[in-house]
Amino acid sequence: ILEDKEILSTEYKVQFDNKIEIEFDKKGNWKEVDAKTGKIPKSIIPKKIASYIKTNFPKEDVTKIELGSSGYETKLSNGLELKFNLKGDFIKIDK
Repeated sequence: ILEDKEILSTEYKVQFDNKIEIEFDKKGNWKEVDAKTGKIPKSIIPKKIASYIKTNFPKEDVTKIELGSSGYETKLSNGLELKFNLKGDFIKIDK
């Protein structure tokens, strides 16, 4: 029997007044934080990733970060998307 994972999965989505949207998994861990046109608070971004972005893109803010099974994907205010592994090591830039 095949079952649709989407039906069985539980996730929560919260949108704040400042338009930041956060998706949580059923354990309460964030899966995605999207600031739309704003910037994501630095406290949410893993330190190693925040440090890499500050060093290499000092004028850019993180507008979105997503945690998947293979790592993190971040979007910067200049439109670049950076991929990191689960340890926070930089992998590549997507345009």
